[in-house]
Amino acid sequence: MKLGISVATFKSKFGPIVYSTDSLDELDSIFQKLHAFGYDGVDLFIDPTSELRASAIKHLLDKNHLEVAMLICIYLAELGVNLTSADEKIRQKSINTYIDQFKIAQILGAKTMPIGFIRGQLEAGDDLSSYQSRLALSLKRLGQEASTYGITLCIEPINRYEINSFPDVLSVISFINNYGLVGIRILPDLFHMNIE
Repeated sequence: MKLGISVATFKSKFGPIVYSTDSLDELDSIFQKLHAFGYDGVDLFIDPTSELRASAIKHLLDKNHLEVAMLICIYLAELGVNLTSADEKIRQKSINTYIDQFKIAQILGAKTMPIGFIRGQLEAGDDLSSYQSRLALSLKRLGQEASTYGITLCIEPINRYEINSFPDVLSVISFINNYGLVGIRILPDLFHMNIE
């Protein structure tokens, strides 16, 4: 078993993020501390990040013998990324925006990336079957691209109070099986599991 902890490369007060800073020097200090504590890696939350900055962060990770278990591009939902939008243009733009992050993930050596809020809400008047079909199409394209970068995508079940699709692990398993999604995994989060 490996131990990891959440770190953001920007200043954040988001509860699940334990350490956050926008300073590379402070990030180096955090990584040194985590290595000394016995952590093997981090779940890395990022804001818009250039390849140059990603390379600098990777250098600090390597220096401190840490790996990136998961890369979370938390800002994408705020940009309007929506993998189930009924508007084809929005959906395709969302797919391409997420694909753009795979290069950053590869530079950082990330193994996985989540599909959380960016999957989008089930909108009023939409039906679950159409919603899931659109998500499956998006994930098939994303999964193919991600695999070329050595990245696995994971659907995160999120409790019913925050999003109205896939609140629990069983609903995600059913979705993956029903649509024959290959290479798509599940990210079980104990916070959401406790609620559901």
